[in-house]
Amino acid sequence: MRTLLSTAFVSLDGVMEAPGGEPGYRNSGWTFKDVEFLPEAYEIKGREQGRPPP
Repeated sequence: MRTLLSTAFVSLDGVMEAPGGEPGYRNSGWTFKDVEFLPEAYEIKGREQGRPPP
């Protein structure tokens, strides 16, 4: 049996959306506008999903 990993962007009120969003939607792209880019966080997410470090 294989392991299934799922990554989702879920807000505190339970809304799930893609991080980039849809064109024209006023709340789209919230992760790219409001969350600081940290390479370490992406590296951790990569390890979590079984990818080798860069």
